[in-house]
Amino acid sequence: KKCEGVLNTMKSQKQGISAQQMAASVVEKVTAAEEALSACQDAEMPFLKGIEVLPAEESNKAISDCEAAAAKADAALNQAKTLIRTKQGDARKFPKELQEKAMKELTQLLTRADACGKKIADFKKETNDRKLNAIMAEALEAIKGAETKVKAHAEVAKVFSEDLNSVTEEAIKDA
Repeated sequence: KKCEGVLNTMKSQKQGISAQQMAASVVEKVTAAEEALSACQDAEMPFLKGIEVLPAEESNKAISDCEAAAAKADAALNQAKTLIRTKQGDARKFPKELQEKAMKELTQLLTRADACGKKIADFKKETNDRKLNAIMAEALEAIKGAETKVKAHAEVAKVFSEDLNSVTEEAIKDA
């Protein structure tokens, strides 16, 4: 009987340590996802200078940095959420009291991960909006250039819209 009592005590202590290690590993992954989100915010800094549209080269670099940071944050978040789900399954094998405590901790960590995921999704949407704005600015620049060329050609074409018999060679050369 004494041996059974000692074995039960050791088993519960072992499960308690296992629960602590589980929580520590999940905290590490959720923290990594939050740090990756922080890197996203750092990558976003060029857009927060108050300049409505960045120069094309700077904008392209910043957008590419944002996309890379978002991909890393997404990967870190997915790792954290996968680990949480795995550990929730493991926690269900614990005795009732320890199971409730572990599930409560894991639920809190999942809430943190979900909040991080929402911020990452918002960041990705903002990055896509910025990318679209950069493409639109580039397109508008091209349109303005084309309009300028059309006006120049219209001026040249005015000479030819008159009666060609009355147009001098000098006027054609000037056009």
